[in-house]
Amino acid sequence: MRNIKGTDTICNVRVEITGSCTITTAFTTDSGEYWCEAEGKKSNSVNIIVTAGPVILESPALPVKEGEDVTLQCRNKTTPSKFTAYFYKNGLLLGSNSTGEMTIHNVSKSDEGLYKCNISGVAESPESRLVVGDQSLTAQAVYTLSTVINLLLMLVAQVKVCSYAQIAYGVFPRVVPTRLQYFEYEHISFYCEGFQRSPGWRLMKNISSKNTSCGTSWGFLNESVCIIRDVYVDDSGEYWCETGEGEKSETVTISVTAGSLILETPVHPVMEGDHVTLHCKTKTPSSNISASFYKDDVLIRNSATGDMKIQNVKKCDEGVYKCSISGVGESPESQLTVTEYHRGTIPFCSDQLPVLLYSLIKTVSTVFCVALLLLVLRKRDSGKHRVSVTLTDPVNSNRSVSAAL
Repeated sequence: MRNIKGTDTICNVRVEITGSCTITTAFTTDSGEYWCEAEGKKSNSVNIIVTAGPVILESPALPVKEGEDVTLQCRNKTTPSKFTAYFYKNGLLLGSNSTGEMTIHNVSKSDEGLYKCNISGVAESPESRLVVGDQSLTAQAVYTLSTVINLLLMLVAQVKVCSYAQIAYGVFPRVVPTRLQYFEYEHISFYCEGFQRSPGWRLMKNISSKNTSCGTSWGFLNESVCIIRDVYVDDSGEYWCETGEGEKSETVTISVTAGSLILETPVHPVMEGDHVTLHCKTKTPSSNISASFYKDDVLIRNSATGDMKIQNVKKCDEGVYKCSISGVGESPESQLTVTEYHRGTIPFCSDQLPVLLYSLIKTVSTVFCVALLLLVLRKRDSGKHRVSVTLTDPVNSNRSVSAAL
């Protein structure tokens, strides 16, 4: 999996069959976070950086353990021979090495940071983060307890969606032109990216409570795309991709109008913090572009430009939107969906009580379990005689190891 513009997407290759996902020719746009996912469980992510420049820094892709030796290597695309490289941590020069390598002996938490290298007269590499894992008993126990709490909370959250286990969450059909609303007689193209290599893939639509596929009574297939020419109001509805094994993508809801006005909105869910622009579009050029925008049938804004911008979109901005222009008409409605961004502070909205309650339970439970763990460890060791032994590293007098017997 990887995230592209706020949408989680899957590798086009059937990973469960091949066991791997290969990007044969990488471009700078392939930079980003990648992770594995199965049955709702995710691995930790790795951050991949692709550069068009000639210099990269080779560093560990995964966290290293305290006490290990770590070697960073500066690589030149055009000159494989030895050269002098300058190494930086968090923007500060650490030193240079004529072999193009830098070794950190007995790595510790203080060595964590963003590293890069520079070859004089050639170029500078992108930055990569070095992460040092804490192997202490307490840290491991806290991590285990936090994992258990997360799994319990995930189980609670998955109760609602367990009957939809066959849905490939975060995967949507790609629609061209990129919008949800269309005027009659326009053309629409659907791409099932990530499904084309699956046997029996097809684009589906529900008509009169019956699921039908592209190329039957509507649309036609042209290699890897389903095209609907001259759409009509009857072509409105939900569309999704599906494999021969029954795996489904999420749906997109298309609205076709015989009117003179549509609302252009994002086709896929947007991420919290993104900037979103809604555009009220007329079928024919009009001198009057002053539009009124509505959310859930409530007027929220008037715009002289025909655009409505939502800065730093939040979960409370989610809803059904439409627009109107005096003397022109009113657009159909379209749903704006906002995906929560859990890595930072969750913006507060009046309708986000369930999200805030989830975070509160998680925080309180973690603190309680950590406190209980420390209390148990303290009581267990209170009756034992403790002998402290300190071993000094003869090479580095600033490093020592303490053990309690």
